[in-house]
Amino acid sequence: MAQVKTKKSPSRTCGRFLKEIDHLGKPSRDKYIENYKQTLRNLGEAGIPVVCYNFMPVFDWTRSDLNYELEDGSHALIFDEEEVNKMDPRTLSLPGWDESYTAEELNQLMDEYKEVDTEQLWKNLEYFIKAIMPTAEEADVKMAIHPDDPPYSIFGLPRIITGGKALNRFINLYDSKYNGVTVCVGSYASDPKNDAVAMLKEMLAKDRVNFVHARNVRLTGKGKSFEESAHLSEMGSIDMYEVVKDLHDHNFQGAIRPDHGRMIWGETGKPGYGLYDRALGATYLNGLYEAVQKAAN
Repeated sequence: MAQVKTKKSPSRTCGRFLKEIDHLGKPSRDKYIENYKQTLRNLGEAGIPVVCYNFMPVFDWTRSDLNYELEDGSHALIFDEEEVNKMDPRTLSLPGWDESYTAEELNQLMDEYKEVDTEQLWKNLEYFIKAIMPTAEEADVKMAIHPDDPPYSIFGLPRIITGGKALNRFINLYDSKYNGVTVCVGSYASDPKNDAVAMLKEMLAKDRVNFVHARNVRLTGKGKSFEESAHLSEMGSIDMYEVVKDLHDHNFQGAIRPDHGRMIWGETGKPGYGLYDRALGATYLNGLYEAVQKAAN
């Protein structure tokens, strides 16, 4: 893991067209998929080795509070299930969501998704994957689907990249190492039913981990509620040592990042992306890797 060799940094793309066209399976999706394939060719020519994307309908990551004060005095994103259940998504605007929609467009999109259930969304994802993967292989660009965050249905919208069973169904859509996953352990562990470390280990064994987001969350014990925490194992609900050990034991050579961060030391900025805390996270992961490596020798 410490000797990651990539030509350039991974690219992250969600693409409004994915939400409006491909998620919904509209007839015009083929035109947009062709544009996406050309983007993959361009990325390959530019030396970008990995694309991280998601298939979350309408909204990306969702939280109930973007500036919650934790016990240590830092501020972080949290998800309070009770509070989210009270929200009207048609009136919300949160960082991480596509802000290019007008209120009218958002209402129309929400109405259109009433006709899309979980199985239909799977069919639309399969169509997309089978259309783009030959191009990704030719361009030498590995695709890495990001989990739904949190990994369960919200606002009545279907979500499908949610756990171990879903990951196995996904990689079987197209048998290629280019059809891989982003294992965001923090996202998966947000659902108490998921064993994020076990899921990482299984995907590593199948050579489908193309990107790793290594961050911690603390489950509060209130249903599916959680807080984004410092990266250290003791601060959250994930054994980060085991995460790094699995990466080491499988000789993972792909991209990894600490991902997300609290606001500490008086920093202000885009919620969830504190620079100082992410730097601490990167340092912590390097320290864990050295400890794992020495223990293995």
